[in-house]
Amino acid sequence: MITEDSHSGYQFFAEVASDKGITCASAGGKSNMAAAILASPEPVLVVADGAAFGPEMERITELMRLRDDIYLYLPESFEWLILQSGLIAKEKLADVLAAPYDYIDSEKYFSWEQFFTTVLQDSTKGTLYQYAKNKLNPVYLHETNKMKILAVMRPLTNRLGW
Repeated sequence: MITEDSHSGYQFFAEVASDKGITCASAGGKSNMAAAILASPEPVLVVADGAAFGPEMERITELMRLRDDIYLYLPESFEWLILQSGLIAKEKLADVLAAPYDYIDSEKYFSWEQFFTTVLQDSTKGTLYQYAKNKLNPVYLHETNKMKILAVMRPLTNRLGW
């Protein structure tokens, strides 16, 4: 498994991969993803923030034409996954997740990832689930919470036998 993220998202997926006996590495950013894939002689699951990954798709698609063992999972962002999991209860959150384009101010947010990070941080401030981008709160690694986040990925996790 290779993540684009090197902070909270990576910490989460490294834990999940470890549970499954899989190696997880961070590419250290989306522009490093192609090199990280090329460096792996084994099948690769790429987990990256779909909200910001567009510029890299041409290179990754080319690699996928050369190798049939590259799998992509591109959620909007890791923060979006947490928000989708049902762990966070906040009024109107379902509305925001259903139609984010109605809530995202492009003058304020450079990307959807920034928007979902802000929503998650604001929604969890001062709670057990308080979220920080740089260091994952261990509460997200508790088995029940981890499974709720992975449930958002159900089609992929079923395919991988998780």
